[in-house]
Amino acid sequence: KLITTSDQGCVDSIEKVVLVDPSPIPSFIFENQCFGDSTHFVSTTSLASGSIIEYVWFTNSQQINDSIASVKYNSLGEKQVILRVNTDKNCLQLIRDTIDIYAKPTADFIVSDICEGEDFKVVDNSSTPLGQIIRRYYSFSTDSLIDTSSVANPDFSPNGIGSYTIAQLVEADNSCVDSLKKVVNVNPLPTANFRILNNNSGAPYTLEVENTSMNADQYLWSSGKGESSTDPTAEFVYPDTGSYVVQLIAINSASCQDTISKLLNVLPYFLDASINDAQLIKDTDNSYKIRLRISNNGNNKINEIEMLIEAENQLSLAEKITKDIYKGNTLIHTLNSFLPANGDNASFICFNISKVNGVTDDVSSNNEICVSAFPNKLYLATYPNPVTDWLNIDFVLLSPGRLTLKLYDLIGKEVNDQINDEFLEDGYHQKRINLSSLRSGTYVLRFSFEGIEEEIKILKQ
Repeated sequence: KLITTSDQGCVDSIEKVVLVDPSPIPSFIFENQCFGDSTHFVSTTSLASGSIIEYVWFTNSQQINDSIASVKYNSLGEKQVILRVNTDKNCLQLIRDTIDIYAKPTADFIVSDICEGEDFKVVDNSSTPLGQIIRRYYSFSTDSLIDTSSVANPDFSPNGIGSYTIAQLVEADNSCVDSLKKVVNVNPLPTANFRILNNNSGAPYTLEVENTSMNADQYLWSSGKGESSTDPTAEFVYPDTGSYVVQLIAINSASCQDTISKLLNVLPYFLDASINDAQLIKDTDNSYKIRLRISNNGNNKINEIEMLIEAENQLSLAEKITKDIYKGNTLIHTLNSFLPANGDNASFICFNISKVNGVTDDVSSNNEICVSAFPNKLYLATYPNPVTDWLNIDFVLLSPGRLTLKLYDLIGKEVNDQINDEFLEDGYHQKRINLSSLRSGTYVLRFSFEGIEEEIKILKQ
């Protein structure tokens, strides 16, 4: 209402209605004040009536026209935030405020691949430039396993070979967080194993082993007397008798390792080779092959035998056999030498061991054997006889055919059916019969081959 008065005292008035629109009351909330992450702003501006038609944010040298804003600040510290709002009545208001942008912690932990049977040992290595880390959370998982921990340096137990994921979440006292994931592996163990080929042999002794380790590519041997080797097969020399613990550590490409130890016994020097049997086998050109059965009865390994062959003092042959025969083992060997076709004129042939490993062995009484020179007959030999348990039967078949081999007592009762009408190829064969269950006494071994019949009396002790 307007009232006017003139200098003569005249008065006049007028009235008009004026509408006052409400102003907006700007305000906002925000979350995440961590550097490197986006800070999210949401307008909470209120207006009594009408509508807000414009929101404008000014911060970080940016202008954002929306009721919400996400801003990634490019530096730490205090930041000014301005929110300007405008209504449909063109009523403008703004608010100024400041927020702090904090440094984030850095999630980090130390963990290594492990070997089967071990636990993962996690060592926290996270850090924060200001304040302190107030919370750590870990998860440990595969397709079939989930485990969690909130301790700083946890241990996790895998359930087998394979890959696992370890995730870490850390939170600082400014509520900023960081996370990290690492994939770790459980590697298979190698299997350490070896076989001593010549254990219980005589001194001076050179170790011979067969390395049967699996999933390994590095080896560490210990001799048991202060020596070591990284060769796949160790060759330690033991000049003295005694017992030694030989150890092998097998290591694979993941540095996983397995260990095995075996006892080695070195016995006194004793060199003894014996000829147990000799066979003459007629060849297609009527010459005769010579097959010998030689045993190592001593302690030391045999690697060379010099043989002399004499046919009733009419023919003399010499040959060197270079094959390893370990203690207690037997070698069945066909000589390169042979008897010519006229060799069957002799009634006997003798085989003699002249040297073993280049020297005369310790027992000479078992170095020679003489056999009847009738190789056109079926060869059949049994040993030992008398026998207590296992009876060895050696025979040479001149042609393929069907064989029956049975054992009878003296009244004709069958007590062992070793081979019954079995087809065998020609050549040398060896069978073993366990007679340990038979009573002591005399038995008859009957050998039947394509119409040829042979019987040998066996004395069971």
